Amino acid sequence: MTDPTRHIHAPGDAERRVGELIGPARHLRVESACREASVLADMLAGSDRRIDAIMEQLPDRIEGAVGRAMAASHQLTAEQHQWVLLAIQREAQSIRLRQAIIEKTLAGLVWAAVVGLGALVYHGAVDYLQTTLRPKP
Repeated sequence: MTDPTRHIHAPGDAERRVGELIGPARHLRVESACREASVLADMLAGSDRRIDAIMEQLPDRIEGAVGRAMAASHQLTAEQHQWVLLAIQREAQSIRLRQAIIEKTLAGLVWAAVVGLGALVYHGAVDYLQTTLRPKP
């Protein structure tokens, strides 16, 4: 191995010699950094390809999972299905009954108002006739 200080005669020579020794090392570091960057870029591109592939498969995977879940879900027996239908019918009847009660109540209130108005007119007319047709003393 050669002595790295053998060509140094003046202070400026030392700086030049350090530059000569560091130059190749700097070049190696740049090459190493470029290789690392290239490897990282390849890894990133590979990750992008995997993500793209997964995104393309995602709808099919979701559809399959939902299909399996639906197939494994509890299906109603014939008796349970009949009970559900009867419960729906019973609820529909209950709604119709409530509507009928409301309609009849409103109709009753309207008739009561008509009868009350008629009674008021009748009593008013009778009172008027009694006061106007009564002999005056």
